[in-house]
Amino acid sequence: MFNGKQPVILQFYFRNPREMTRVILMLSIFIAHVLKTYTQTIKWEGNDLETSNVKASVASLSGEKVLKVERDLEKLPFDAKRLDATVDQPTFMKLKNLNLENGIIEVKMLSRIQNPSPFENAQGFIGLAFRVNENNTAYESIYLRPRVGRSENQYARNHTVQYYAYPDFKFERLRKEEI
Repeated sequence: MFNGKQPVILQFYFRNPREMTRVILMLSIFIAHVLKTYTQTIKWEGNDLETSNVKASVASLSGEKVLKVERDLEKLPFDAKRLDATVDQPTFMKLKNLNLENGIIEVKMLSRIQNPSPFENAQGFIGLAFRVNENNTAYESIYLRPRVGRSENQYARNHTVQYYAYPDFKFERLRKEEI
């Protein structure tokens, strides 16, 4: 059984380029199917939630059952030397089978830095993605930076609440346009 952690080694011998093309096409379709079905789905309070580059589990916090969601650092690691390219990525839980229009969304959240921390000076971003398209390639998000909100640095405090729209208006672009 494939568990996503074992190496897979395939070896093929082809008689002609056409045969090779057919096999590569069949393998591509199979791999795309496996990757799509490898997404984790969690049932929470009667709703189906699908992961996007996060790990999720039901946990206990102060005696209450909560949904614990963390960025999957194996699937989508941070690069401390290129943070602008590795933040504001599609990391969220998507509520399935629900079509929301404009309105009010209420949610209780708690932010903690992953242990071990993904990089020095991690800020513990936590937020809400909305208007997520079907294949998770476009969405809007608003997030809080709780540690920054308590900073002595006014410039940092000005960025306690942030908005971005993936993929065109991410962290790096909005910061450049702000100046």
